[in-house]
Amino acid sequence: MRGMTDKEQYALRLIENSDVDNDEWEEMQREYFPHYGLYHREDDHQVVFCTHCEQWFNAHTSTTKVASYGSRTFSTKRAVHGERDTCPLCERGITYLADGRGRRKHRDSRNFSVFRAISDTELIIRCYRIDREFNEPDSGSLFSEICDHIYDFTEWEVCRYYFSIGEPPMRFLPKSEKGNGRWEIVWKKAAECKEPVFVITPYGASDNSHTLISSEVIGETRFRYIEEAINDFGLISSRQHDYLSTHIITVLGEYCHHPQIEYLIKTGFSSLVADKLKKQMHGIKLNWKSNNVKKVLGMTAEEMELLSGWDTQEIARYKELRHRDTKSTPAEIAELLNGTHGFYYNRFDFVKDQLIARRKESCRSILRYLKKNKATMYDWCDYIDQCRRLKYDLEDPAIWKPTRLVDAHDRCSRVIEALEAEEAAKRNKTKDRKLRLLNRARQILQFTADDLGLTIVLPTCIQDIVNEGKTLVHCVAGYADRHADGKLNILFVRKIGDEQTPYYTMEVNTDGHIVQCRGYKNDRESPKPESIKEFERQYQCYLDALYFFKIEPERAENKKKAEKAKKTA
Repeated sequence: MRGMTDKEQYALRLIENSDVDNDEWEEMQREYFPHYGLYHREDDHQVVFCTHCEQWFNAHTSTTKVASYGSRTFSTKRAVHGERDTCPLCERGITYLADGRGRRKHRDSRNFSVFRAISDTELIIRCYRIDREFNEPDSGSLFSEICDHIYDFTEWEVCRYYFSIGEPPMRFLPKSEKGNGRWEIVWKKAAECKEPVFVITPYGASDNSHTLISSEVIGETRFRYIEEAINDFGLISSRQHDYLSTHIITVLGEYCHHPQIEYLIKTGFSSLVADKLKKQMHGIKLNWKSNNVKKVLGMTAEEMELLSGWDTQEIARYKELRHRDTKSTPAEIAELLNGTHGFYYNRFDFVKDQLIARRKESCRSILRYLKKNKATMYDWCDYIDQCRRLKYDLEDPAIWKPTRLVDAHDRCSRVIEALEAEEAAKRNKTKDRKLRLLNRARQILQFTADDLGLTIVLPTCIQDIVNEGKTLVHCVAGYADRHADGKLNILFVRKIGDEQTPYYTMEVNTDGHIVQCRGYKNDRESPKPESIKEFERQYQCYLDALYFFKIEPERAENKKKAEKAKKTA
């Protein structure tokens, strides 16, 4: 204990004098580890040993047979290796393990935190990792030779805690030091009090969850108040409740430093407590020097009532607007932030930077304007985005704050739709010109099956493919650009004599293979007709011959010409 303060030495002596008793070891080993049904075959049935109750029972291959144990009779199903079941004797869950499968593979580990109450204000915790494996790990050992001692347990104490209300919490970790010519374990105080780490892996995928043993002793100390606050007072969400309850050791350490967190939870500010432990306070600073919860939060009674139940980020936004806007009341700021006119996505920056800082608006005037126009902040922000896109002068108050916001928003929407349609028409015109050139080469893909009454029709423009998708209710329109670029081929399957009516749509890749052929709603409402399946087969045969006799030789010839031109250059 060299280099330790008197208080640290006192804490370590308390911890070392508080050993885990036999009942607690029994509870950890028997109740919290998985149990197995170890079975082997005898004659026409299986004999199973339950590792929980340490008794034998028969598992029959037929349910007509029964096994008798004194005055009790059981009928059990056949045991299957790896299958979950219930022991008929102790009625506890077990997993079947077959004889000869190798016990070496069945090793289990669990983490535990054992609590001890020293006084009304003092609490210690000892954290253990326990490994369990079969005492005879050799593969092929017969389960029929099992003795009373089934498992070997190995325990490691990985962490120690000392908590005393009003004093800094202490966390001790084991360190290896060389003394008297040999290495020995020495407990050293850690710099930070946080959750125990039971396993450290290079990839960070270790399981450090732990089971609390004898945690009911918290109720014998003053720490019970923080436990009751977590369990009895409504938290903002179950996610926060789960976080605080699963990080109870960190909460207890924080409670030693700042007993005020009990009142924060009770008054609806548990989000601040959870984010304080996560170190995600979004710029909020709490006054821990005061025991008055209003002074801790830096709020008035009205603000506490308004903001109770808000998460930390929302509270930080309120404080920032309250600092920037001195004209509005707390109720008006809260209504703008969390009311029916509230924010979506990143709209807070627009209000903070554009409306309040730059335009000298207030939350009161913003609310009045939104209510007058029966609009939300989302409508206003979307309208400003539209004005930027249309390159309107946003320095003009008549533009950025129109008299009729909804009408101005709808008008901009119609203008943008018209511009998009015009741009799409220009793009399609260019694509259609390229498509007409490609269709000259695609003429060889046309095919007709007179016996089936079906034929292939080529799309003449981009709009043909879009209309095909709308009529047949599938996504072929998304392939239009790639078809125009020659990256794939979209073909229309039509009935002979009714070539204008969409029937089926086919995709053929550049190597001459049919990728898909889809009908109305991708054939979800009715199966694909046999005539289409036969047409696909015939057309694939046609494509195979076409690519073998015509396309591939042309590709080879073009490749030779390109190489010759490259050498000449």
